[in-house]
Amino acid sequence: MDRIASVRPFGIVFQQRGALGGPVVVTTLELGPDFGGVTPVAIAGFSGARSVLPTVEAARGYYFGAGGHLRASVLLEAGPLSAGGEFHAQGFRDVSDDPHPVGIPMADSLAVFDGAVGYWDRRTGVMPRLFVCRRIRAGSVGDARESVAETSLGFGVGAVF
Repeated sequence: MDRIASVRPFGIVFQQRGALGGPVVVTTLELGPDFGGVTPVAIAGFSGARSVLPTVEAARGYYFGAGGHLRASVLLEAGPLSAGGEFHAQGFRDVSDDPHPVGIPMADSLAVFDGAVGYWDRRTGVMPRLFVCRRIRAGSVGDARESVAETSLGFGVGAVF
């Protein structure tokens, strides 16, 4: 399972909205610390004994990690057309208070690239859109390294009221 469940206790968000005559550009930058449970993506490649892993990882399959996140996006709206992109990254390192008998470090990261184009029919409120998403997950457990990636393409229809 590829899971990260995190809490963001605080952060900073900068947002700029500008009109260029008709078109509108919205940019956002967000960053802050994260804390949570992370299923290590590289655990399958770890060849050491499970007994040297932190207790929670050995028993439950995840570790407590601390790190941070960064999100940057841009959206362009020109009449009924919109196009946008977003980059999101998270990184974690093991912070358990377990004594690591042989010092098994664990770390994981996630990078997500999103892009979409849409059309908003203001008469009906219907907004069809095409989107693409690329997710890249990488991690390490001791000397084991692993990365996985997926790309999603899709079409969606929403409504704006």
